[in-house]
Amino acid sequence: MSHRTRALIVMLVPALIGNTLAADNRAVVNKPVRVQVAGITNGAVPGKLITVEGCLYVQFDQKTKDGFVSVRLDQVTSLQILGGSANPSLDTMLKQEPQKCFTDANG
Repeated sequence: MSHRTRALIVMLVPALIGNTLAADNRAVVNKPVRVQVAGITNGAVPGKLITVEGCLYVQFDQKTKDGFVSVRLDQVTSLQILGGSANPSLDTMLKQEPQKCFTDANG
């Protein structure tokens, strides 16, 4: 394998993996969920996954007692996707989020 071919593979593999990871999270958008959020919910509450500027959020079915209607995915402490066979872990979903979802949120 030539140096040029190796260089092309090195450049393409991360790009393909990055697109696959982002596509995995896109597959869960609008899926119904039950979540717990420390300090915001008492127990699991229903909602759905939405995207805001490319970042996953949970939109609650009803306002919480403190008036929250949604939270960023990184604020969720427990997540269950309802229906369907795919139920990626919260940790896996967080790892697939673009870095901007964490840097924008914190600063």
